[in-house]
Amino acid sequence: MNDAAGVRFAEVDLRGPTVTSLLRGPDGRTLYVTSVFAMTLSAIDLTSGMAIKTKPLGVEPYTTTVSPDGRSVYVSLWGGARVQIYDARTLALTGEWATGEHPNAMALSLDGKRLFVACGSSSEVRVYDTFSGAPIETISMSLFPEAPPTATPNSLALSPDGRTLLVADADINAVAVVDVSNSARSFVEGFIPTGWYPTGAIFGRDGRQIFILSGRGMTPEQVERLFEPFTSTTGGTGLGLSIVYQIIRDHNGTINLRSRQGAGTTITIELPTSS
Repeated sequence: MNDAAGVRFAEVDLRGPTVTSLLRGPDGRTLYVTSVFAMTLSAIDLTSGMAIKTKPLGVEPYTTTVSPDGRSVYVSLWGGARVQIYDARTLALTGEWATGEHPNAMALSLDGKRLFVACGSSSEVRVYDTFSGAPIETISMSLFPEAPPTATPNSLALSPDGRTLLVADADINAVAVVDVSNSARSFVEGFIPTGWYPTGAIFGRDGRQIFILSGRGMTPEQVERLFEPFTSTTGGTGLGLSIVYQIIRDHNGTINLRSRQGAGTTITIELPTSS
């Protein structure tokens, strides 16, 4: 493989135990890999294709992210209800933070001072101070205060300006929009209804678009009627997406949907920037 600068990299063989995450480090020459069945974290030299270090984790990992300075690797441990921090060069364990049940997706604030961790079975996003490891706050993903913890957040993404966090909540068929501009206290601005079981939501590069990926696709007939009131593919009221459609139209925006049954659904929302 080649990078943008034309540097030749070796081919990396990733067959074997199921790989759950691949992350290229800031140096551009190290690939961090987690394996769910082997329960390991590995650092691979991309120039040689060889593993530099492999660290046993003891429980099932989900994903990794690297600090902006490239010194630390954060690993969410799906099977361990915690996040572990490793030295990026030696893979020595340097810290460990307790989380909610089934931590999965992670995102770092643009300044690297806060780590957001989605906790699937706790229906929350936990936020940590990356310097001290102290928990800052817990952001509930429930639709109302006394709701059971069934949202299953499984994807996190920050806006290009770092002020807004998108959280895909798989089991309530919605994407939460969270104002994280205040480093001490976040605010859930609302929920965007989606197709069945959203598994990802990201902003476009300019922050004007939101792309939403749903785990289960729809038939052409379902897509054609999706924005009609009282039309539902999940047994709900059928009002969610029709309301979203009208709100977006009222704000001179657009919403587009592509779907294939059994393959997934992609929803693209585009809104004009404020003047």
